[in-house]
Amino acid sequence: MLLENIKDIDDDGFIAEVDEVAWEFGIISMTEVLEILTPYIPQNGKQILFEISEKNYYEIVRLYLALAIINYASFKHDSFRVYTKNKDYTAGFSRRFDKEVYLHESSRYFETAKKFSDIYSKG
Repeated sequence: MLLENIKDIDDDGFIAEVDEVAWEFGIISMTEVLEILTPYIPQNGKQILFEISEKNYYEIVRLYLALAIINYASFKHDSFRVYTKNKDYTAGFSRRFDKEVYLHESSRYFETAKKFSDIYSKG
């Protein structure tokens, strides 16, 4: 399945809420989700670490929203594809864990994104 828009994942209430918040942070397509996530993919088993502050919270919230979106897509679909930036080709995703793991992670990332937004946007 090819997912172009966030709402292509499903038409339920959760993804509608995520999509609404994502729009507030400039995330309007699955291609953008892929672009946000790509720089953070750890290489050779390494982990990433970052500090969140009033200066960078916007990008960190975007990252957590993208993680929520990609995990929810993995919960809803066994496998799916997303266009790359120039639509030259698609990137494929498929489940590696039980689907409930993706639902849990999606909810956790979304709640964290909202919490960071609430804390740092009022600074």
